[in-house]
Amino acid sequence: MTTLALAGNPNCGKTTIFNALTGSRHHVGNWPGVTVERRSGTFETPRGPVEVVDLPGTYSLSARSEDERIAALFVADPSVDVIVNVLDASNLERNFYLTTQLLELDRPMVFVLNMMDDAEEKGLKIDLPALEKLLGGPVVPTVGNREEGIQNLKDAILKVAGAPLAKLASVNYGPDMEGELQKIRQEILRDEELAQTQPPRRLALQLLEGVPHALELVERSHARKAIGAQVKASLAFLEPHLGADGSTLLAEGRYGFVHGLVEEVVERTGRKHADITGRLDSLLTHRYLGIPIFIAIMIGVYTVTFVVGKYPQDWIAGAFGWLHGYASAHLPAGELSSLLVDGIIPGVGAVIVFVPVIMLLMGCIAFLEDTGYMARAAFIMDRLM
Repeated sequence: MTTLALAGNPNCGKTTIFNALTGSRHHVGNWPGVTVERRSGTFETPRGPVEVVDLPGTYSLSARSEDERIAALFVADPSVDVIVNVLDASNLERNFYLTTQLLELDRPMVFVLNMMDDAEEKGLKIDLPALEKLLGGPVVPTVGNREEGIQNLKDAILKVAGAPLAKLASVNYGPDMEGELQKIRQEILRDEELAQTQPPRRLALQLLEGVPHALELVERSHARKAIGAQVKASLAFLEPHLGADGSTLLAEGRYGFVHGLVEEVVERTGRKHADITGRLDSLLTHRYLGIPIFIAIMIGVYTVTFVVGKYPQDWIAGAFGWLHGYASAHLPAGELSSLLVDGIIPGVGAVIVFVPVIMLLMGCIAFLEDTGYMARAAFIMDRLM
């Protein structure tokens, strides 16, 4: 059975694509050892059934959160035959960061440009043949909620699964970084078992980033001393020479690749809009200003949630207070009256009074995700951690 992994950012329509592929033939469980939901299903093809695993939505494979760790481990698993990278076509610059990390796995890939209707509404024209050539794998446009392009996606999956591995795109991090990556890669190749289970270049990148899972893998290697020494030597050279830590340097390289890719394949109706977006992106991810801006935005979220939310809370509390007084005054004494006046009304009121706060908080989070700031915040926090 062919196994494919659906990987993508939150809110890119990944689960919609999963449902369109599998229909009713899917089940929901948990990933081993954790409470994170695991969705998998199948669809039939002339070559037999294909298993589809819907991975948790994630902005990166740095494996610093439970969702990231699950996604990172599964896409690197040898049992996965094809990685399907689902992208929000209306916000490619945000979504391509994860793509750069998936490309490092050197596995068969299909790129799904979902929400093409939203991209068209925003005046974005995407050069699909150019994008396919630059990424090195098939690019399939879809509108998941209308199941448009799903058959083309199935055909692309079968084509990739049965073909020799194509040469995918690769991020060039510059001569200094590439030289150090090659040195670490050579040390990793000394352990044949480790090199067979993990792509050496990807593992070298993760070691420079300080990814916990990668460090654990190396600790179990008989070449751990040589690998560890080379990683320390590389960081000691790169950080003072290039003026940033390893994770920041790699993130900057990926964002540079993403920016260049988007400039090549996406045509915007308004150049001014693109310039403003680029300037905002530079400001929000600035090495020194990014953290104060992040703190200010979090204070804003707190203010909207608890200060603004206090008004509807007071209204709801007042309404239940009036209802409590009315019931106390008009209901005859007895067990039913006591149940309503002392139990149900105060109990329900105590729960409902928090609904405005929860709605405002979820609204703020959804707004930050839709604007693309959550991906920038993940980059800033990743650098701090």
